[in-house]
Amino acid sequence: MQLGNRFYCEAVNRRPARIASRNEPPDATRARPTAPDVEDQRSLDDDNNTDPTETDVEADGDVSMGDADNEGPNSSDSMALEIAAWWEQQQAMAEGSKSPSSSSPLRSSSGSSVTDDPGDDYGSKDERARAAGGRLTYGIELEFLLAVDAGEPEAADPHPGDGRWLARHLFGKNSEAESFQYTVRNRCVDALRRAGVVVNKTDEIDLRDYSMGASEEEDARKVDFIDSLEDMAMPDPNDGALRGWSPAPPGVRWHGRADADVLIRTMVEDLLQQFVDAHASRSIALSDTRNATVDRLAARLLAPGGPVLGDWPAFAAEKVRLGFANSAKDGIREFRLSRETGAIDPHHVDVPGMGDKYRAWLVTKDPSVSTRAVGVRHYEMPPGYWGAEVITPVYDTENRACADNIQRAVQQLREEFRIHKPMAAVRSGAHVHWGHQDGWTLLQLKRFANLWVVIEESLFGLHRSDRSNFNYCRSLREHSRLAYALSPDNPAHRAKYRDSLPQGGSAVSQRYDRYTASRIPLDSLGSMDGRLLGLVQNIWRYPNITTLATAMSPWSFTDEAAVRWNVTGEKRSDDPSMVSKQTLEFRMMQGTLDFEHIMHWMQVCHRVILVSRSAPDETFYAIMEQLCKKASIFDSLGVSRATHDYFLQHLDYETDPNGRYWVYPDRDRVAWAQPFMTKGWRSTHE
Repeated sequence: MQLGNRFYCEAVNRRPARIASRNEPPDATRARPTAPDVEDQRSLDDDNNTDPTETDVEADGDVSMGDADNEGPNSSDSMALEIAAWWEQQQAMAEGSKSPSSSSPLRSSSGSSVTDDPGDDYGSKDERARAAGGRLTYGIELEFLLAVDAGEPEAADPHPGDGRWLARHLFGKNSEAESFQYTVRNRCVDALRRAGVVVNKTDEIDLRDYSMGASEEEDARKVDFIDSLEDMAMPDPNDGALRGWSPAPPGVRWHGRADADVLIRTMVEDLLQQFVDAHASRSIALSDTRNATVDRLAARLLAPGGPVLGDWPAFAAEKVRLGFANSAKDGIREFRLSRETGAIDPHHVDVPGMGDKYRAWLVTKDPSVSTRAVGVRHYEMPPGYWGAEVITPVYDTENRACADNIQRAVQQLREEFRIHKPMAAVRSGAHVHWGHQDGWTLLQLKRFANLWVVIEESLFGLHRSDRSNFNYCRSLREHSRLAYALSPDNPAHRAKYRDSLPQGGSAVSQRYDRYTASRIPLDSLGSMDGRLLGLVQNIWRYPNITTLATAMSPWSFTDEAAVRWNVTGEKRSDDPSMVSKQTLEFRMMQGTLDFEHIMHWMQVCHRVILVSRSAPDETFYAIMEQLCKKASIFDSLGVSRATHDYFLQHLDYETDPNGRYWVYPDRDRVAWAQPFMTKGWRSTHE
């Protein structure tokens, strides 16, 4: 597959054009920008960091590098020329910065000096200067439902022709027990490693059984987070090679007047070294030797009066046996931990404050992905499904190797496992986190919020219809705290959420409104939707990132928004932490392991981010103007023709003649004869 120099390549308008100066906004009475506004605009233009990419998708569906054949915005007016010229400028800048290995300065974590100008959403000049470097980043969470077993030990394979993995040693196990959880999770990890993906086994709190009052015997039966019941049920591959091993006569003899602890410790160390040497001489891996094998060796070789310990007293021999067995098992575990954890994906992007686990892939459980909502109206559902979540590292949008990893990962998972086809009742999603090494500015986030609420309905139309009314994917335009605080039809909501409105009074609001007027087509918004105008005006009135993010979050703690605002800060976002990743998490897309589908959706997402972060004010104004006039989001955002056509081919034209909402060939009625995703990395259906 040809991918070019970035994780996905976007086609841009190649029509020769110049950047045209925008005339006054339609409202001639609107306040003109003041001198400080003009100076601030110059600073913002210098500050805006561009993250250009080029995407095209070949006729066979391959995401690849290529010149743009799509026509982009097809209007001949000045706004279209202006937008087209800006996209061409991004292309030119991309050609000059293609190297994915070029270094980028990381943002300093020092505080910002903030002026009193409500329009100065970057903060001080020093803060603005920091926004010029760094990389745009993304990370994907892939949720899916994985078939684990057939339900009974003697049960026949329900799909004998499938051939993909089913567990044979998990029958009767509680699917919530950590032994079950780690077995399935580690099976996924091992599969990804076979595809060359850098992935770690992590000790997940959500998977660990911390039940109180467990007996010592019960604790001993617990499975380590790097182990698997399936593997443990198989014979120890080293048992035969070690069965005849016997250590050489020890160099330490028991002496009643010597320090017993010193003698025991010396004996244990000598035995451990011989144990390690025995593996090397037999060319067997130390990490493959099981605990049970170690215990058998210790019991056979280290009994009082035996060939190794001879005349050692029973109490000392027992201490040697326990010391050897425990030290050998601990040493093997430490060696395994060094291989199973701590790996770093060489293509990951470091962000100040980022958690170590986001430097490689990881696999965990998603309890929201289950068969609970699947009933008899769908089909008879056997037990033993596991809701999985595979998470990429923090990746660079301009590094093609990152997308290669994603393609290999989804293909390997689909080749090895029986993964349920996308279906509304399964309730899985594909979430994309967008961040930046330099973080976010308040201005960028306000522009993003403005753009999102205008195009949100159109974006929902690109996905399965259930996503538009899903509790974990709520509309910001309808269900954010700000939307409820402005609700024209619900006085109770207005009263309950009035504290979510911007504070500061009418004077401060007017100052923000004057600043907003030259940057947003308020008249067009008002004619499009009066409620939308109120949302946009209030978005611009928030004085810091934290209050804006709170206002754009769901009204209920039991819900999630179509975009989760994992951001905090004043004029600039804080560094990432355990509390906040400092990302915008796009949650619209239904769960899928279709690499092609994911990449097309990410191109749309990337254009939204690019416009919000990088477009000059004139271009941003023109794009918003087009969108208010019901222009195509694909054309207005500069999305490639291939991506445009890809989505159009999958929309539901039976329900809506104009095509609305993504629909799969089975129309959400999965056939039990074949409920699993097909092998490969493209369409999940035949």
